Amino acid sequence: MKIGFQQVIRQVVCLALLASIVASVNAQSISAGERKHGFCASCHGINGRSFKVNYPILAGQTAPYILRQLRDFKQGRRSEPNMNAVVPQLNDTDMQDLAAFFASLTPASSPSQSDPIKARRGKKKAESAHCASCHLGQANPTISETARIEGQHPNYVMKQLHDFRAGRRANDGGVMHQIAQGMTDADIEDLGNYFASVRFDNPKRVQK
Repeated sequence: MKIGFQQVIRQVVCLALLASIVASVNAQSISAGERKHGFCASCHGINGRSFKVNYPILAGQTAPYILRQLRDFKQGRRSEPNMNAVVPQLNDTDMQDLAAFFASLTPASSPSQSDPIKARRGKKKAESAHCASCHLGQANPTISETARIEGQHPNYVMKQLHDFRAGRRANDGGVMHQIAQGMTDADIEDLGNYFASVRFDNPKRVQK
C-alpha cells in the first residue's frame, strides 16, 4: 500500500506535535519538582547535592530510578527511617515531579576524599564483579532504573552494599544480594572509595 505525500506530512506534523506536548509536560513536571524538593533538602541537599555522607547525592540520577525507589519506599519494598516518614506524604504525581527534577540536574560528585590505594583495589573489584555493566556507562542512562553511582558518597555506597549483603535491602529482585554475598568488608570499603573517585564526564546536562 502506497502512502501519499500528504499523509506523510500529516504523520510528521502529528509526531512533532506529540513531541512538543511531551516536552511541555516534562518541563512542567521539572518545575513542579523544583518547587516541591525543599523538604528533601535537609538530607539530600539543595538541588540534590548532599553534603551529608550517609545520604545519597540525587542530582543527575535517572528519573526512572528515583521514581522506582520512591514507590518502593511507599509500598514497603524498601525501608529507611527518614524516608519511611516522608514518602507516605507524597502522591504519585509528587514522586514523578521530584524524579523529573532531580534527573534534570547536572550530576554532582561527593566532596569526600577517597583513599587512592583502596580506590585502586576497588576498581579491580568492580571490574571482576562487572559493576560497570549496570552502574557505569549504561547504553541509555536516561531510561535506566539502575542507580548511577559515579561520584556517590563512599559511606552511602558502603552502607547499601552491607544492606544488600545482609538482606536488609532487597528491592532489586535479589541481584545485588547475590553479588554482595561474595564481598568481604574490605571489598565493600574499597568499592566505596573507588566509586567516590569516579567523576562524571558529561558537562552538557542542564544545571537547574
